[in-house]
Amino acid sequence: MILPWKNYLQTNEVSFELPNGIKYIAYPDGDYTIKKIHKDGKTGERLNESQWELEKQWISDNFSDIYGVYEPCTHDELEPDDDKGCYFGKTENGLYLDRIQRREEWMDNRYTHQIKRIPNWGILHTPDGGDTLYKIEWCESRGEFYNLMRCDVFPENPGWKKLDKAEALIELNDYLSFDDIQAIENKTFPKPQKNIIGTVVIP
Repeated sequence: MILPWKNYLQTNEVSFELPNGIKYIAYPDGDYTIKKIHKDGKTGERLNESQWELEKQWISDNFSDIYGVYEPCTHDELEPDDDKGCYFGKTENGLYLDRIQRREEWMDNRYTHQIKRIPNWGILHTPDGGDTLYKIEWCESRGEFYNLMRCDVFPENPGWKKLDKAEALIELNDYLSFDDIQAIENKTFPKPQKNIIGTVVIP
């Protein structure tokens, strides 16, 4: 089962809505829970990990024709070569699904081109060949880069930050190669095989 979570960059909300109007918000306020908002838009509750498991099963039972069937497994049921711990099922290509049923390729920045990884600053990247530049922040407390959007490891992930090209070129002048600068100016970076802007990441 794959759920259609979207990351709204202006508010950094990670959410999706069922066809019946029930809405879910992941990691609200940097919290580990899932917030469920009922159809009236007013009443809601926060689901802990065990409650979320039951909720996913209910979603699967009622909307499997849209999202697929939820197929979790125990540790003993993992495949021998599973080094990622695919406890929450896999994609049609055998890739990892996380606890809230998002694709592995969404979360590891596979659909955006990484221009430069700069420790203590962040990741400079572009999802559209260089037309738009974004920054993924550096997590000081863990000493590593944040990933695509809020998750179990980084529930407080601040999300993508859109950069002004001219300002980015000045700020990162010591880190960018001549080729990097030319590609930024001419918008000639490789484009990802799939565009997630507007479907997974909402500017």
